[in-house]
Amino acid sequence: MVKNFSKIQIYCCLDKNSIDESNDGDYSFEKLTDLRNEMIQIDKQHSSLLEEFTNVKKELPNKELQLCNENTFNEIQKYEKMIRNLESSDSNVETTVVEDFMKLRTTIQKEITIRSKICKNLVLLIKDVSSGNINDLLEEIGFENVEV
Repeated sequence: MVKNFSKIQIYCCLDKNSIDESNDGDYSFEKLTDLRNEMIQIDKQHSSLLEEFTNVKKELPNKELQLCNENTFNEIQKYEKMIRNLESSDSNVETTVVEDFMKLRTTIQKEITIRSKICKNLVLLIKDVSSGNINDLLEEIGFENVEV
């Protein structure tokens, strides 16, 4: 069918529904959308089940878990025995060695505090002297974690 509008001709056909409403059959629009939604849900369930399967697969089997538990239990017992032996055998430990160790520990702690104060003062001095950002310089020389 042709319709004339002045010099323009428009070809058109009769308006008919592309979907025959009288015969829905197996391929109606509603059924297809329902099937598509169902397929999306099944895909989601499939992906969640695959994720759960991989998580279960990553876990240790029961036999290995039992061995791991036995090993840790044996280690705990060994350390408890060592602690009991150390507590019971005070006479075997030389008190001079322990005293020397404690003295060395206190001197090391004093040295660490003195050196950390010196480092903080150096960082403050560098910040006063330089006007720019010195974080890169501090990272290069190993003082990125120093709080000032």
